Amino acid sequence: LQVLGEELVRGGGPYDASALKQALQDHLFSRTGRLALVFERRYQQIVGRSSYLAAVLGALARAGEGGTRLTDVGREVGAPSGDTARYLERLGDAVVQREDGGYALQDRVFGLWLAWRQPAGSVVPMRLVGDEAELRTAEHLSRLGFDLVYQSRASRGAFDLLALRGASQVGVQVKRRALPLVFSREEWARMEAEAARQGWDWVLAAVDVEGTVRILDPAGARIGKTVRAPASAMIDNLLAWVDRKDRTG
Repeated sequence: LQVLGEELVRGGGPYDASALKQALQDHLFSRTGRLALVFERRYQQIVGRSSYLAAVLGALARAGEGGTRLTDVGREVGAPSGDTARYLERLGDAVVQREDGGYALQDRVFGLWLAWRQPAGSVVPMRLVGDEAELRTAEHLSRLGFDLVYQSRASRGAFDLLALRGASQVGVQVKRRALPLVFSREEWARMEAEAARQGWDWVLAAVDVEGTVRILDPAGARIGKTVRAPASAMIDNLLAWVDRKDRTG
């Protein structure tokens, strides 16, 4: 709280939800953020070189604030109950035992950071720093098989998300509206320039009022006084589309 408060004050306001989300993005869900570095040091102190301790911490982070039972932790990390109990004890005050007998991380923010830090865990902070349409899109891409979905640095620029699949990087512009999507020529030029500068492929995501996500190929857009991306630009198989783009450059 102290770190976030300092950063909000340093920014000079306004002190609203957007400012808080940006502070979380910059200082917790960032490899070089102030809070992230504090938690990284703490993680190394707790875990050391023990892969089992790391696995137990990961299981507790995935369980969230509701906690989990000792037997469930043991099942997830592949250890018998006796060994799991000893691992939990070695985690010290990083773990609390709840009244119902379950276990949870003592620091919920540390748990959020741990969940984000894990492979395929980067959708987690979207619940804090993204809007609903971005969260829906991130979850959709994750289900399709993308390894990580970040709220992109470019969310302060042309794109809202960066989706990764192996070596492939895909910038995603998210719009909460029905098709067709409509952009100004200036918006479109910014996306083209950003994608070229970063070396990304890029797509458009339309999220309707029911939360259905549709991914569109910018190559299917119609350019006039404005740029319109119609339903005919929808990508049926995004993974195949990405693989094709990788092969053709």
